[in-house]
Amino acid sequence: HPRSRPPPTRPGWVALRQTEYCRDYQVLLLTRPENADYARQARVTPVFSMDEALKLAYEKCGLDRPRVTVMPYGANTFPHYPEG
Repeated sequence: HPRSRPPPTRPGWVALRQTEYCRDYQVLLLTRPENADYARQARVTPVFSMDEALKLAYEKCGLDRPRVTVMPYGANTFPHYPEG
């Protein structure tokens, strides 16, 4: 089970946590359209404007004022998954 033993390196640990977050939550990545495939490989939802990101967050949450975490530089580490 991935939660029972973290990888021995900090980047490995960050990648493992990112994987868990993406499995448990919808993670939006504000990026350029040419990066959309990379975002999907990292199991995050690419969005191309802040308006689009906020619209999805509001729709997903269903609240008038949803709780949103904005990370200007993100975690800087996303895992890469092979196709399939």
